[in-house]
Amino acid sequence: METVITWLRTYEFIAIWLEGIALVAIFVWDRLDSRKQHEETLAQLKVAQRQVDASLENANAAKLAAESVINAERAWVMARLSWYDNVHVVTGASQIRDEPRVETTHVKLKLTCRNEGRTPAWIDQVYGHLEILKGPAIGSKTKSDCQTSGPMGPLGAGKEQSRVLEATCSGHPKADEYLAVYAVIEYRDIVGLKRETVLGYSIDLHGEIYRQDALPERNRNT
Repeated sequence: METVITWLRTYEFIAIWLEGIALVAIFVWDRLDSRKQHEETLAQLKVAQRQVDASLENANAAKLAAESVINAERAWVMARLSWYDNVHVVTGASQIRDEPRVETTHVKLKLTCRNEGRTPAWIDQVYGHLEILKGPAIGSKTKSDCQTSGPMGPLGAGKEQSRVLEATCSGHPKADEYLAVYAVIEYRDIVGLKRETVLGYSIDLHGEIYRQDALPERNRNT
């Protein structure tokens, strides 16, 4: 027994050394195994990401195809403004007792809408806005800025319809000013989606009327 104890004491450092090697080996193996699992997880995530990307691409392609079909078959209401009769621009003024004099400018225009699409449109509301400007027309107007002119009703494919569009603003245009007209046609297509046609025109002091083609925000279709 004493011999065994002596032997263990003699070779104790060898046992400790072997135990250390075993612990290092276990640690290394654990790290290698964890790294392998990590790599496998990353590979799985990459596969899943590719599947998600493919699904998104397919969904986007299907959406674009559906939109293409809708755009090909939907109603497209185009519009233009012109003079309705010989009365173009009317200026007026009024005064009540001692209150300041109020000047106004009024226009009576012909709004013509044509459905360039393949299916009917239902024009629910027409809005108009008139203002006196000196420089370039600025952006679009909100509907709350506009005067409501009421609906026009249904408009078949390839059909055209006209109505009076009247608008009034304060003041009288001066020699270096002009009138700017902004109109919104609000309509629905055959699937019930709400659409808008927006148009902007300038009227000079000679009564000539021009579309504001250089201002896309005032001439657009949705």
